[in-house]
Order: sequence, then C-alpha cells, then structure tokens
Amino acid sequence: MIPSGLADLGRPGAITHDVFEHPCRDGGSTCKIKVTRAANLWRRPRVDIYHGFGQGYDYPGDATAERLAAMGFWVNRIGLRGRNGSSDIEGRSDASGRELLDAWDGVHALLAEYGDEISQHLSYPVGFSGGGGNVEGIGAKMPDLYGSFGAVFFAIIRYGNPGWEQTDPAVVTQAGLATILGGTSSTVPNVYAARDHISALLRNLMYGPPTAKLRLFHDASDGTVSIRHSDAVYARAEELGITSRVIYHRSSLADAVRWHHGYPEDQPDLIQAEALWTPDVWRARAWRFPASSSANIAGYRLTRDSGVWLAASGESDPDEAATCQYQARVDQRGDEFVVTPPPGATISVRINRGSKSVTNTAVTGRTVLIAA
Repeated sequence: MIPSGLADLGRPGAITHDVFEHPCRDGGSTCKIKVTRAANLWRRPRVDIYHGFGQGYDYPGDATAERLAAMGFWVNRIGLRGRNGSSDIEGRSDASGRELLDAWDGVHALLAEYGDEISQHLSYPVGFSGGGGNVEGIGAKMPDLYGSFGAVFFAIIRYGNPGWEQTDPAVVTQAGLATILGGTSSTVPNVYAARDHISALLRNLMYGPPTAKLRLFHDASDGTVSIRHSDAVYARAEELGITSRVIYHRSSLADAVRWHHGYPEDQPDLIQAEALWTPDVWRARAWRFPASSSANIAGYRLTRDSGVWLAASGESDPDEAATCQYQARVDQRGDEFVVTPPPGATISVRINRGSKSVTNTAVTGRTVLIAA
C-alpha cells in the first residue's frame, strides 16, 4: 500500500519478466539482471534483490518477484559475474570484494535504460545469505548507491577470521573460498580484510540520512551462516549508539516465526518479513555521502562524490585490480584525504574526485593526499 501523502502511481497491471544484460567497467565482462515489473505504473520504487553465494538472478524465484511487483515495486534480481551465463574475464566471483562494482554498474545501466519508468529517488536493496553480505558490503563500499541500507537475511558480514571461514567451515570448503581469494585468512590476510565490512558499514550508516535503516534477519540456529555474523553487526551498533538505525529481527526456538536459511519459496516464514521492510522502501530517498567524513575503508569506497581505492604496493591500477586489499582509515575534508594504513603496511592508493585525482601513491604511514 502506498503511504498517505504520496502520489498514486497507478493500479498494477500484468506482470512481466525480462533479462537485462549490461557491460562491466573492466571492459571484458557482462552481467545479467532479471527485471520484474507490473504494467500501468510510472516512476515506481526500485527493490534490488541480491542472490545467495554461488547462485544467480533466478534466486529468489519468480513468485517472490511477482508478489513485490504487485505491491507497486520495480523488482531487479541482480546477477553478478560468473552466474547465469554472464561473461567474466576471470571466470569467477570474488566474495563481496571487487565484484560489488558490478552492482554499481548494473544500477546505473538500469536507470539509463528504463528512465522515468523507475523512481530516481526511491531505491532499496535486499539480500539473502551471501547476497545479504553483498548488501552489507555495498553499504560499506558504496554507501550512497541506495536510498537506504536495506534488509539482509542471514548475511555474511565478514569472510576472514573470525568470519565465515572460521564459523562455517563445511560451507566454505564446498564453496572454495580459499580458491576464490587465493588463500586463507592466514596466508592472504589483507585480501580478507577488504571483505570485513563491519567497521566501514556501521560508520557509513552514521553518515546516512535520518531515514536510513539496516534490518537484520537471522535465526539463532542457522547452520549455514552463523548467527555470530549478525550479532557482531548489532554489537557494533550498540557500541556506536545507533541501534535506532540497525533493527535486529532475531528468531529462536521459542518464536512462532523463524527466519530460517533459504528463500521465501522454501521458507515461507520469510514472506512475513516483507511487512516489516517494504514500508522502508518509501522512505529510501536518494542522498549523497558527505564530502567530509572520518571512516574506515575496506578495499575501496565509491560514492557520488569520490572514489578511494586501496591495493597492494606497486599495483598500477588499484581501481581495476581483481582483488582490492587492506583496510585503512581515511579522513576526508573535500579534496584532502588523510590516509592511515595498517601498521607496517605499504599500500597503493588511488583517489578520484570529479576531474581531480591522486594516482597510485605509495603510503606507509599517516599521509595527507590532495586531489588536484
């Protein structure tokens, strides 16, 4: 139901599905998005759904997409590289790291393709399992891509110790995380650090608009992705005093409704979550991440204002690197960026802000960089 005070977008008509393919920025990959919308609507709010680890744009199923489209939403199931016939010059995903740039490219390609059919202001991400981790990663790495930080179901917030690799070893063995990332969290810790999104996500949420919310859905008995992932997010929100922005829906054995791992098609209790998060879509208005901020960056941060990219020392193009690395504190004041790398690390930093940039600067300690 459209909240009072907002324009009626029309009565939903016949629901259709289309597959939209778009190029990715590396010039050698394409990705596919399954678009579901009802006829007779104009400038409808956008709900972007992110599938689980190793799956594709047909998860969740058409029934979920059609149910949301009938509510008046334009629904996109975002497929990332290596899934559903998408071409990929590297032949693999990279576990919520650089592949999230495919989401940035896909969102902007959709807006360019469909124009006024989609609202330019109301946008909201929803993710399941690894896709929930992708939504949290987007909040960490691309904080103003959406009008709100979204709803995440049993999400993987971090991949390194003490993350998914440690808490869910059987699943990770099957998924081949060490193969995807080139090693374990012990052998390539900086690669995993770029995929630990807790600090960057929660700090970015503090800079978001007052209506910005992150909703966590998780069951205490989840045997696929440990409840410790969502517990850690909420614990950090408590430390920062922003629990009004992080809404935790945590189910356990005594509850009548359980947020069991899966999709609404096989775990119908998850349908009941829609009554909780869909009202947030109508408040998810476009915003800009401030040009002055003090936050951690996990691998990179791309906003409408600027881009900051962290990579191994000597990397010639960190913004195009297959795996962005490291976490670093970055204090931005307009064109000035103060970068503080991890102790003992030398990292390659690239910054762009409009037509201004800092190119491939090696940073070994707290360093002031000016985009010029």
